[in-house]
Amino acid sequence: MNLMICFTHERLYKSFSELGYLESIKEFYPNIEIILTYLISDNYSGSKLDKVKTIKSNAFMNRIRKYVLDFHTFKYMNLSVSFKTKIRHQVQISVDRNISFKTFILIGNLRWASISILCSRYFYKTSCLILRRLADLNRSVNSLLRDSNSGVLLIISAGPLNSIENTMLYYASKYNIPSGLIIDNWDNLSSKSILWQNPRLLGVWGPNMTRDAQNIHKVPIKSIMSIGNSRIFKPTKDELQDKAPYVLFAGSGNHLENEIEIVKSVAILLKKYDLFLLFRPHPYRQMNSHIIEQLRETPNLTIDPLWIESLKSDFYSFSSLNSLLNQCQNAAFVIAGHSTVIVEALYLGKYVVSFSGTNSPYFENGDLWNGYHHLQELRDIPSISNCITIDEFFRTLNSTCKKIKDKKFQFPLQNSIQNIIPNFQDTYQERLINIIRTLTLAGKQ
Repeated sequence: MNLMICFTHERLYKSFSELGYLESIKEFYPNIEIILTYLISDNYSGSKLDKVKTIKSNAFMNRIRKYVLDFHTFKYMNLSVSFKTKIRHQVQISVDRNISFKTFILIGNLRWASISILCSRYFYKTSCLILRRLADLNRSVNSLLRDSNSGVLLIISAGPLNSIENTMLYYASKYNIPSGLIIDNWDNLSSKSILWQNPRLLGVWGPNMTRDAQNIHKVPIKSIMSIGNSRIFKPTKDELQDKAPYVLFAGSGNHLENEIEIVKSVAILLKKYDLFLLFRPHPYRQMNSHIIEQLRETPNLTIDPLWIESLKSDFYSFSSLNSLLNQCQNAAFVIAGHSTVIVEALYLGKYVVSFSGTNSPYFENGDLWNGYHHLQELRDIPSISNCITIDEFFRTLNSTCKKIKDKKFQFPLQNSIQNIIPNFQDTYQERLINIIRTLTLAGKQ
C-alpha cells in the first residue's frame, strides 16, 4: 500500500529527515511519497532520493481559508483563552474591551464585524457549511488524493495555520483514504484554530493535548494516540559538558519587550555566583548586528553558536536540536519566557525560572501566561517559578543561584510534566510506525 507523508512546514520535513524518522519508516514502507504544502527554499531540499510533490494554492483561496479559520476562532473563542488572545492581537483590542460586533464597529474593523455576524445564531449553521466547503476546495489536493491508488495519508502538522490539514482530511475522507494527523507542538490544538475534519487517528504529545482534542476539536477518544514530542530524544555528548556550570536563557517568541536588557543584567548577576550565561535566541527573534555586538561585548555571556539569523530553519536540524537538549541537560537551571524550551527543560528534569511580565495591552495583570491556555497548564508544576514583575524575577534568580553556590539546591532530575509529555518505553520512531500500521490495517478492511 502506498504511503503519503504530508509536511505542512519546512522545518518538519527537515527535522524528520535529519533525525532519521523517515529512514526508520522506509525500512517498513519503502515507497514513501512526500507531499509538501509549501515551496521548497534554496536552503533545504530534502533527500534527493525522496519522491516529492508540492501542493499548490492560489493567493485568493488562501485569503478565504484564513477568513474561515478566523471565523472558527471567533466562534469557539470561549473554549480556549488562546483563541481570544489571538483575536486581540490581530484586531488590536486590549483586555479591557469585549471581543464583540460592537467593538469591531467602533474601531472600524469591518472584516471581523462580518465574522461576528456570520457567527451569530441566525447565520452560523448556513455560513459554517458554506465557508467550510469553500475552504476545503483545492484542485491540487483533489487531483493528488484522487489518484493515490488506495494509499494511506499521514500529515505532520505545525498547527492549522492555513487550513491545509482540513483540506487534506476532507479529500482523504472523500476518497476513503485512511488518514492520520500528528500535531507537532504542545500549543497547536489550543492556540491556532479549529479542525473541522477529523482524521482516522490524531497523534498528540500526551494527556493534556488529548483533553484539548476532545474538548476543543471534538475528536473522539478512540481516534487519539499519544506519541510524545518528535524533538526530544537522547542527546549525544558535545563540548557543552566541559563548560559547566552555566545557566541557559531561552529567548522568548514574543511579548518580552526588554529581553536584551534583561539578558545583559542576568549575565552580570550570575557572575557573582561563578555561573556564566548561555543565551539561545528564539529562532524567530529579529536581532540586528548592533544588538548582536552588544551581547558579544557583555561580560559573562555567550550567544548560542548555532544561532544563525539568516537560516532560521537550521534551528530544527539534528545538530541544533541535539545542542538544545544538551544545553538544557547540562545547565544549572533554565530561564525562559514564552518558549517551548520550557517543556524540553522540565521534561529533562531541570528547574525553570520563567519571566512572563509584559507591557502588552492584550494580557490581564501584565502576565502573558494569562493569555495562553498551554502556559496556564504550567502554573502548578513545582519545578518552575513563574515571575511576573522584574523585581520578583531577579529575587528568584538570586535565591536560586545562592542555593546552587551553597550546594543546597535540589535538582528535580525527573520528568515533571507527564501530563504534557508522558514517559515512553519505546522510541518516537516506533510510535510513528505504529500509527502508520494502524492506518494501513484500516485501509485493508
